Order: sequence, then C-alpha cells, then structure tokens
Amino acid sequence: MILADYILILVVLVVALVGVLLGFGKGLKIITKGIVGILISIVNCYFLFGMVIHIGFVESFMSLIVNGLTNASNWFCNFLLLIRIEMATVAVILFAIVSAIRKIIVTIIANIAESDHAVCRVINKSLGALLSVAAFVVVALIAMQIVVAIQHESSALYTFFKGSFFHLDQIYLNNPLLEVIHKFVRK
Repeated sequence: MILADYILILVVLVVALVGVLLGFGKGLKIITKGIVGILISIVNCYFLFGMVIHIGFVESFMSLIVNGLTNASNWFCNFLLLIRIEMATVAVILFAIVSAIRKIIVTIIANIAESDHAVCRVINKSLGALLSVAAFVVVALIAMQIVVAIQHESSALYTFFKGSFFHLDQIYLNNPLLEVIHKFVRK
C-alpha cells in the first residue's frame, strides 16, 4: 500500500463518521437541497414529460395556449408559438410539482429514519455512513474527471496514485464519467 491508499482509508473513515453523526435523514436533507435537488427534479421531469404531455387535460391545456396565441396573431405570439411555449409551460409546471413531491418524500423518509426507535437509530446511522461515503465517491470521481480532462496521465495526481492497492491509478485513468467526454470528443 502506498500513501494514497492510507489517505483514502483515513478520508473514507472520517466521511463515514460524519455520516454516522449526521444520520441518513439529515444527510438526505442536505444532499437533496440546492443544486443536487434541482438536478434530481430535472432528471425526473425529463423521464415524466413524455407521459405527461399525452394526458387528456394537459393536451387540452396546451391546445388552449396554442389556440389563444394563434388567434392573437402578432409577432410576439408567433414567436411564442415558434419556441413552443405550451411545452415550456407544461415543463415548468411539471418541474414545480416534481420538486414539491421530492421535498415531501425526502421529509417523510428523513422523519422515519430519524425516529427515536432503537432499530431506526441504528439503521439511520448505518445508512448515514453509506450515504456520506457514496456522496464522497461521486465528488471524488467528478474531481478526478476534471483533473484528467486538464492534465491526463502527466499529472502529479496520477503519479501519486500509481501502484495503489485500491487501483486508484486505474480509476483515475478509466473513470466511468470520462466516457461522456470521450463520446463528445470522438468523431
């Protein structure tokens, strides 16, 4: 084992300890706030949007918007029709609904996890450790992706990871997140 392995073990233990101290409920609330919560809602909206626009009353709502703008027939209304304002309106409403539902679900799960029952406390602390370690892994992979995109194999970080027991050098070079960049770069 090299120095990077010992540092990784120490960092994972500290992150897990923080997760135990926070617990799953509080950790989930922290993680789903802000930009991550918004991204979760956007992804859910992306998957739901195709189904929602085919619901009867939503189709009627979109037709009402299109008919109203078509009847107004001025340059601004034509522009709104061009950018498909009826679709954008449904998307914004869906985003608001999904965000509210996400907050309600997170609150319910957090309240269940944070209950005072002994079994729930053990589960809350255990899942808190797992959640914090998983969040650390995601952040570490993103950080590695940024460094690799800038410097690749010539970086000091790769040299620091080389020969790692946990194969950090291989994770650094074969980061699953790098495939996204490679798909855009390759022609």
